[in-house]
Amino acid sequence: MSIPAIFSFSEKTALCDRLFHEYAEHVRDLDALKLDVSRFQQRYASAVRERVDELNRLNALIAAAVREKNASLFLNHDHGHKDDLEPSIEFSLIPLGQQKKVVPNQTSADAKKLYRRIASIIHPDKAKNGESNPLRTRLMSELNEAYARKDIIKMQSVLERWQESPDAVTGEGPEAEMQKFDKLIVQLKKSMSGIEQEISRIMNTDIYRLMRQVEDSDLAGRDIIQEMQAMFDVKIGEAQNRLIIKKYG
Repeated sequence: MSIPAIFSFSEKTALCDRLFHEYAEHVRDLDALKLDVSRFQQRYASAVRERVDELNRLNALIAAAVREKNASLFLNHDHGHKDDLEPSIEFSLIPLGQQKKVVPNQTSADAKKLYRRIASIIHPDKAKNGESNPLRTRLMSELNEAYARKDIIKMQSVLERWQESPDAVTGEGPEAEMQKFDKLIVQLKKSMSGIEQEISRIMNTDIYRLMRQVEDSDLAGRDIIQEMQAMFDVKIGEAQNRLIIKKYG
């Protein structure tokens, strides 16, 4: 992504100021969304966790009773019926986060070669002044962690982040300053795009949809959380009856 050359120095300065303001708003929106979802998740968990745990405990006991009964039937040369086989059903609370993607690692030789090349570029000792040291130090730490895992993809992303940074611009004068503005503008736009994607991801989670449903129902005078508690109470009662039947029926 490049910035048109027709932009003057003052225009790019004004654009950066506007993007900084928009970026700060994006960050506030994301933080507020995460806080709202986290608070609701705590409310949801505290309301149903004990019931979920109890239902899972009962289902595990039912599954154990079925296995014991089938084992007894087998020893008596009667293999029983398929209808007696009842799988254990485990309930869980709705999660907010995502599973982390598994990144394939490369050979030690490849990782070592790449590590040395990237370190020769971003190492804090390479800085000509103190301005880029914080970024270099942070990226170097991430590079060391990625190298310890032999994670080639992560190591390459560290290099790309450095190359996209205004700190990567060498030289002085108006041309270098314009290049720094260009990279900063691209960096801000990319960061805002990432925040927008994260907001969209959260708003597509089950816990967010449930939160909105509960909020709408609260306004209508309906307590969905209480209804869920009642639903789990019914399921627990049914599971208790099944357990008695499986053990003594």
